[in-house]
Amino acid sequence: IKMTDKQQHEGKKEQKPKEKKEEATKEGSSKETKAEKPKPNHFVRFKPTFTKTYGTVTVREFCDPKSIEGAPVLEGFPSISLSSILSAAYIREQLKLPLIGVISSSQFPTRAIIENGTPTHAVRIFGDHRLVVVTCEFELPNDKTVAAVGNALLDFVARHKSPYLFTTDGFPSGTDEEKPRFASTSKAFSVAMLEKEGLQPLEDAVTPGVTGYLLAEGGLIDTVSLGCLLSPTAPHLPDANAAVTVVQILSRFLKLDIDLKPLEEGARKLHQAVSKMSQQAGGNPSIDSAPSNLYL
Repeated sequence: IKMTDKQQHEGKKEQKPKEKKEEATKEGSSKETKAEKPKPNHFVRFKPTFTKTYGTVTVREFCDPKSIEGAPVLEGFPSISLSSILSAAYIREQLKLPLIGVISSSQFPTRAIIENGTPTHAVRIFGDHRLVVVTCEFELPNDKTVAAVGNALLDFVARHKSPYLFTTDGFPSGTDEEKPRFASTSKAFSVAMLEKEGLQPLEDAVTPGVTGYLLAEGGLIDTVSLGCLLSPTAPHLPDANAAVTVVQILSRFLKLDIDLKPLEEGARKLHQAVSKMSQQAGGNPSIDSAPSNLYL
């Protein structure tokens, strides 16, 4: 069937509005797509699901309690060494643990930690079903605050049915033959340290700070299994190698998949920097007397 010229001309007229309508629809959808593209929003407002005060210390938790039920806890408060800070921070970064709470106090230094665009209190709690890590980068001001923080940690472990509360510290050492020591209220942890790691228990010592309070108070509570690792450290020097040792032992005991290469490489570079500073300073005795393999 052949169409006349007039019919063909009228058909083309009818098609043009349709084509224009389709083009307009495409342009409209393109604009909508651009408008719907979300803008970066780094700030996150956390809603506490649990709040409790222990003396001058307040704990706020943001997570569903079931998400961390039964997870071991590692505290990273500093004492006579910095190995606790380094090891706790490295483990939480490697495991990519989310922020699940904060600890605040009028006795703490007034500061905020801003991470990923979100400000929080300086003492933070990270964790999931694998592990909970409490991080702190400053020394607590007095014994009353230490006791309040210790009680908060012990209550946290009891509420969340944590099988272990781990604490780390260091002890001064001037020999490269010294091995880490341990103290524990757990038979399973003690057996693992003695038989699998070849470590000896700490027999005669005075342990200060949060570590000391947790050991003393934890020994009176049947429901808390406490494990403490103490690594040899050189006075006046950073404790990168001690942190490597702590992370190695804890990752084996808890069967955590943690890559130690970045920490070991950082320890090596730190040792080189300290050695260079020692040479430039003309040989500082405290640095020269340190073990030669401290950061290897």
